[in-house]
Amino acid sequence: PDGLPGWPYPHDDPYTKLTGKPTGAIAVSNELAHDGNRSLKWDFRKSAGKGSKYGNSSYLIINVQVAKEVTQSLRGKRVQIGMWVRLGTGGKRAPGMKLRMFGTRDGKYGYLSGIEYRGGIEDAAVWNRYEAEGFILPGTEKLDIHIFSRIPKDPKIRDETVFYLDEISLRPFTPVPVTLTSPLDE
Repeated sequence: PDGLPGWPYPHDDPYTKLTGKPTGAIAVSNELAHDGNRSLKWDFRKSAGKGSKYGNSSYLIINVQVAKEVTQSLRGKRVQIGMWVRLGTGGKRAPGMKLRMFGTRDGKYGYLSGIEYRGGIEDAAVWNRYEAEGFILPGTEKLDIHIFSRIPKDPKIRDETVFYLDEISLRPFTPVPVTLTSPLDE
């Protein structure tokens, strides 16, 4: 009813303080999609008083939860996370993306490690692919794909910031057998 995606996409985070539910600032939209009919629109013109506080900054956040049985099956494996991103007309800001691993270390449950996309937008006029790869730690109990963007403090930049996300994915790598043959010289 409020346009926000439902479970498994919480819009808050255990490391931030929720200022206000990001209704309208993050919404399922049929305006622009990479594949299919819908994408997730982030419209910062509607972000005033919404999102989560972390330090002195405010963020819009979506955490895509990974099912427990999938998390268990990925432990110790190499994976790839990805999503498609398209900037709106302003093209002022793009999101960050990180696969977060949680588990118990030294008797305390918490963040273990992450796999983060460290690239940028290649062409603001088209859909851009974010991808990152890494290994899931053997002790991982919970995974989520943390997607975040700082809300610009400058109202002019904030009001020009819109982007769309589509096809958020987590895939295990399947090893490809390789055979090398080389003649031996005597």
